[in-house]
Amino acid sequence: MNFKHLYYFWMAARTGGMIRAGQRIHITPQTLSGQIKVLEARLGCQLFERAGRNVQLTEAGHVAAGYAEEIFLLGEELEGALKGYASASRNEVARARNVASTHAD
Repeated sequence: MNFKHLYYFWMAARTGGMIRAGQRIHITPQTLSGQIKVLEARLGCQLFERAGRNVQLTEAGHVAAGYAEEIFLLGEELEGALKGYASASRNEVARARNVASTHAD
């Protein structure tokens, strides 16, 4: 599964449509819709009922949106949890450079 496609779907589901989601993630509604159709083909089911410019989640779409919500919230949680490690790694690199420059003199 392509998580970028899932993210596009999730944003369209959260914002209530392709235009608002496209504006938020800086892609055209046509591109967004096309990418969601790729996801639907991959999953083998329709996630949105389309009626002109309006979209409504199907039953499968509600299920997918729930999973997508969990996936992307866990991703945010992971980023938060690893920030401390990233800071520690940068500090270790800086210390190693200081030690190396001290021994080079």
